[in-house]
Order: sequence, then structure tokens, then C-alpha cells
Amino acid sequence: MLPISSYPDKNISFIDALFTATSASCVTGLVTFDTNTTWTSFGKAVILILIQIGGLGIMSIFTIFALLSRKQLNLTERLTISETINDFNLNSVVNVFLKILFVTLAFELSGAVILFFQLEPIYGTLPAITKSIFISISAFCNAGFDVLGTNEAPFSSLTSLNTNPVILSTLSALVIIGGLGFVVWKDLWRCKWHFKKYTLHTKVVLIVSFMLLLLGTGFMYAFESNNTLSGMNFNDKLVNSFFASVTTRTAGFNSIENSALAPASKLLMMIFMVIGGAPGSTAGGIKVTTIAILILAAISFIRGRDDIEVMRYSISYSTIFKSVCIFMLALLIIFTSAFIVLLNNNFEFVDVLYEVTSAFGTVGLSTGITPMLNTLSKIVIMFCMFLGRLGPLSLVIAFSRKQILYKPSYKYSEGKISVG
Repeated sequence: MLPISSYPDKNISFIDALFTATSASCVTGLVTFDTNTTWTSFGKAVILILIQIGGLGIMSIFTIFALLSRKQLNLTERLTISETINDFNLNSVVNVFLKILFVTLAFELSGAVILFFQLEPIYGTLPAITKSIFISISAFCNAGFDVLGTNEAPFSSLTSLNTNPVILSTLSALVIIGGLGFVVWKDLWRCKWHFKKYTLHTKVVLIVSFMLLLLGTGFMYAFESNNTLSGMNFNDKLVNSFFASVTTRTAGFNSIENSALAPASKLLMMIFMVIGGAPGSTAGGIKVTTIAILILAAISFIRGRDDIEVMRYSISYSTIFKSVCIFMLALLIIFTSAFIVLLNNNFEFVDVLYEVTSAFGTVGLSTGITPMLNTLSKIVIMFCMFLGRLGPLSLVIAFSRKQILYKPSYKYSEGKISVG
């Protein structure tokens, strides 16, 4: 809200400033004003800091201050940080975080260098430096904010650069790495790319992520080849299809016009938005491991088996219940939010569902209705972004901690209910 943050002619309201801050700290990317043409260098710096904090996690930032002040972390703080970064070794939690911070900065810097050499001929040296750093951090944190819009073409994202395979490939790599999760990074480094030595968690994340990328690329190419991708050669169509498959699951950049997408493409992208990336990563959504558990549970039931088995491991019932709970809460939040927005706006149902799903998945893609939302709808979208970043299960645990810790000493007789 500070006058130094935005240009004088923009007249930023409190709700729009709050919306932008929420979107940045929840690493989403939905905006009511074009980032590049609305915010000054100071304003963009504030957004970038929020993106970095949101990407690393609030507890990670707490760890930084604790280390700088030489504060000893107690058991509760270590447990909380361990849960935040999804690391199961309590003793090494601080060392793991320091490695996470180093790897994060290394990847962001590497991405910025590659982007600079591509953007420098277009924008000049100094603008290319600032744009490269901003976009690289935004991509790695899966935020979706960009500074490429112009007064003539606001909210354009990467549509003007969709024939540059180096930029799209670099951003895709940053998004994928950021969305894999810290535990997967650790496993990849520890096992030196030997797949059989990976933990079950890493194997599931890698397999499901690869399948989603492959399916997403194929479907986007099939659905959009003669639509938004028409006029491109085969290589550009393939690269843009892959880029859409990558960013849809959590990043929010777009190299093709979202409002012109085919209905089938919008539905596919909404499914991918709900799924998101891996636990303990910068990505949102219900996570790839959750959807893997649900699919495995369905397969086991079809095969007439009571237990879920994968790669010679059995999955606990608590993990299955947790996955079902996450999925159901996600659907409840998305459809309730969409219902409220529809009641207060005159938009198409698909566009509203796309917007809400994007907010919950902390993706940041939009068909263009974000700036036209009324105040109540913006508040609903903010809550979606917040709940999506926090995670629906975390919210339930926070409000029902006593009930979860309490275990009754009795069990009722089994009741029969017909389903299906």
C-alpha cells in the first residue's frame, strides 16, 4: 500500500494489495493488476521476497533467524520444521534445511544466468538482469509471477516468447525441480541416480510426475494443435505442450492464451491443478503421492485385495484415510468457493471453476476474470490460495488436535452399509 510500491496512476486498493501479497506469499500467481506495469522496483522486490519466503516455507525462514541469532531449536521447533520440509530424520533437520537453502539459491542463480542471455538482446542489460532474477525465483518457487507484461499487452506472461525453446525449457526445469520436494532431492543426491536405491516416497513421486508430464504433453498437443498452437511448427507445438503440462500443475506461467483454450484442455488443466506437485516442495495441490495412493486403493479393490501393495511395500490404513480426507476436503473447498463466486459474479461456470481450482492448487493460471472479481470473490479466492498453500489436512489437524490425540479404549460392533 506504500506510495513507493506502485505507480501513481494505478490507485491500488487495500483488497488488491492484500490479494497480491496473499498470492505472492502462497506462491500462486493470480493477480488483479499486471505485475510489471503496476508495481515499481520496490513493489516488485516486496513481491519477490514474499515469493521466496512462501517457497521456502515460513518455518524455514524461522530457522534462518534462529541460526543467525545462534538460538538453539527445542524439540517442538525441530518437529515442526521436520514436518514442514517433510524430512523424517529429526537429528539432521537443521543441516538438511541449510542444504535446501543452498540448493535453492544455486538453482535460482543458474536459471537466472541462462534466462539473462536470452532476454538481454530483447530488453537490454539491466532490465534483463532484474527480469531474469525475478522470473527464475518465481519459477523455482512455483509462483507464476512474471514481469513481462506491457501497457499494450498486460498479463501476457510468456506468450510473446513462446517460440524460444531455451526460455521455456529452462523455466520447465526450474518448476519441475522445485516441485519434486526436498526429500526427493536428498534421495537423488544420496543414491547417485540409482533408482533401485531410492526410498518408496521418491520412487512414487518420480514415476507419477513422469507419467503426468507425459500424459499432459500428449493431451495438450492433441487438444490445442489446431487451436492455440496453430501456426507453430512441430517442435514449437511440442515444447509449448510440454510447458503447459509442467506449469499447469503448480507454476502458473502460460505461453499460450488461457481464455482461448478448448474446453477439454481446461478440464485437463483443472485436474492437473488439483493434483499439484510433491509433498515438502514449493508446489501446491493435493500432491502426486495422494493421487497415487487413491489410484492404488482403487486397483486393490478391483483386484479383490484388502491391502494396498506397491513395489513390495504395503501402505498403512492411516495413509489411505489421510489421502481420502485430503481429496474430499479439496473438492469441498473448491466447489464451495466456486459456488460463492458464481453467486456474486456473472461469469461462465467453467471460468469460475478454473479460477478457484487454480487458486487452491496455488497455480496462478486464469482465463482473465481475476481483475473483474468483486471484493467478496477476491476474499474467497484469497482463502483458497491460503488453504491450498497450508494444505487442507493441516487445517483439520490444527482444529482437531485433541480429537486426533485421543484414542478410545473401546470399539463398536461392525455395521453394514451398502455403497455403490
